[in-house]
Amino acid sequence: VLLEYAVEVEKTGDQDAAAQEFLDSITPETAEAKGVCGSGITWYYQDNVLVLKGTGEMSDYDQDTSWDGVLSPWRSYEDGQIEDQISWVIVGDGITGIGKNAFYNCGGISRVTFPETLKTIKDMAFAQCENLKEVTLPAFLERIEGSFHDGNAHGYVETATFLGDAPELDGNPFGSTEETLTIYYSGSGFEPYIQQFPGFDWVKQ
Repeated sequence: VLLEYAVEVEKTGDQDAAAQEFLDSITPETAEAKGVCGSGITWYYQDNVLVLKGTGEMSDYDQDTSWDGVLSPWRSYEDGQIEDQISWVIVGDGITGIGKNAFYNCGGISRVTFPETLKTIKDMAFAQCENLKEVTLPAFLERIEGSFHDGNAHGYVETATFLGDAPELDGNPFGSTEETLTIYYSGSGFEPYIQQFPGFDWVKQ
C-alpha cells in the first residue's frame, strides 16, 4: 500500500493529498499495530507507515529504559519492536506537539508529514533518524525545543523548508549539520538565526 502512495506522490507532487488519503483509510481494524501516545492521540501502524490521529500534544519519552525510562510505544510494542520498519510518519490535523524523543532511533523514517495545527517539536524528537534528509515545517509552528536531531554528531537533515514565520529556536535546531544544511524560508523573523547559524545555507524564497 505504501508503494502505491509513494507512486501517487511522485506523479502528482502532492504529498499532503496522499497523506490525507492514508489518514482517511486506516482504521483500528486494518492497522497492524496501534496504541496511544498522548491523552488524546492514537497511533496506528500499517504498511511501514505510522499515523497519529487525535488532538493535543504527544507524550514525552526517554532514549532508553535506564532509571525507569519510558520508550515510545512503537519502540516498546508488546508484539515486537516496529521502530525500524517505519518509513513514513503522518501526523494528523489537530495534533499540536511532537513529544521529546518521540521518534528517537527510528532509523527507517525517510519522510514526515506535519499538520498545520502543529505548534511545538520537542528536543531530540527525530534523533538518530539517519534517513530523514528533508523536512517541511508547517506555517504555524511556534517552537523547536532543543535540537530536532542530536546535538552532537547525528544531524542528518539536508534540506529544511519553513512555510511560515520563524519559530522560536531553543538551541541548534538541526544538530551538527551546519556544513550540509540548506534552509528555505519566506516568512519574517529569520534574521537573528541567520546570524547565529552562518554555516547553514539560507535561501529566501
